[in-house]
Amino acid sequence: MLHHALFLALQRLRAAPGVAATLAAAGAITLFLPAFTLLASARLGDALTARADATPVVLGPSDTPVALTLSALTFSRSVGVKLPHSVSTWAADHGAAIPLHLGHTARGAPLVGATLDYLVARELTVAEGRTPALIGEAIAGASAAEDLGLRVGDRLRSDLSDLTNLAGPYPVTLTVVGVLEPTGTPDDRVLLTDVKTSWAIDGHLHGHDDVSGEADPGLRLLGADDPSRLARSHLHGDADGLPVSCVLVFPPGPRAHDQLLGAIALRDDVAAARPALVVRELLGLLDVARDALLWSSALMALSTGLLGLLVIDLTRRLRSEELALMRRLGAGPGTLALVLAAELGLIAVGALALAAGATWAALSLVDRLL
Repeated sequence: MLHHALFLALQRLRAAPGVAATLAAAGAITLFLPAFTLLASARLGDALTARADATPVVLGPSDTPVALTLSALTFSRSVGVKLPHSVSTWAADHGAAIPLHLGHTARGAPLVGATLDYLVARELTVAEGRTPALIGEAIAGASAAEDLGLRVGDRLRSDLSDLTNLAGPYPVTLTVVGVLEPTGTPDDRVLLTDVKTSWAIDGHLHGHDDVSGEADPGLRLLGADDPSRLARSHLHGDADGLPVSCVLVFPPGPRAHDQLLGAIALRDDVAAARPALVVRELLGLLDVARDALLWSSALMALSTGLLGLLVIDLTRRLRSEELALMRRLGAGPGTLALVLAAELGLIAVGALALAAGATWAALSLVDRLL
């Protein structure tokens, strides 16, 4: 009997695909919102918490811990005011200090200037090639290499940071010397270079070329299309005065950690953020928003259920002649109820499939963004 009921239900849904699709879509949306909210918030919380716990202290020019933390952990933005590089030298007395230069991009991918210590601190390993050894060399994160189609030996130019300033620094040609293993962190989507390369993009490095036919070599601004000249470039001025966006500090123990925070409190030009505390405060706000969205989803589910009951009742009335014919053919009340239940079951299966597919696609996008 169940087989016949499913057959009749399937034929009925095929005869009225619009109604079936509408009910399935409404059910899928109702299921998708709470499922995606719960799973996405959990993944976001786990990812941010793990990265924050691995970053004890971030030093920056901003007194806004949230902006400073997000820029240092996710490279989502760069604070407008810069720190002098001398801050990283000063912070090295309290533990491993890694300067980060943010704000530049290459083909849209964030270009992060750091030191080789960053690879050690983040436990990044090279899947192909090697680490940067010269100015103008970069190593690509796994996602960046895939999205931009980069392989070892490829070259790409940095993007113009200010299209309105034609007299500003020229784009610099970068050579990809390695690709990192995927980590599932924001490091996957960036191009890592030495901080001196970021200064070269800023226009703080210069190179000397021999000029044929002239008695003396001429001093030229660092070219954008000559990686060999880029590697032979040098700083004009004191490196301690050049800008960095923030400094990651990894004190060797709790005592050094507290001493660092105490020393920062005595300075007016440097602010400190503790990413673990900042992220937990952000996640507390996220939990409030998540709960509000879940309550909204519950109300939506209730309204969708009531609307579905109304549609079913109207459909039953419109199908009164069809149901009467089935009764005259010998179908009892139980058989009719089973056919209607089979129709609802098939619609529910379709809604579940749509909701599962949408949730999987949305979570894949979240994982990629994380």
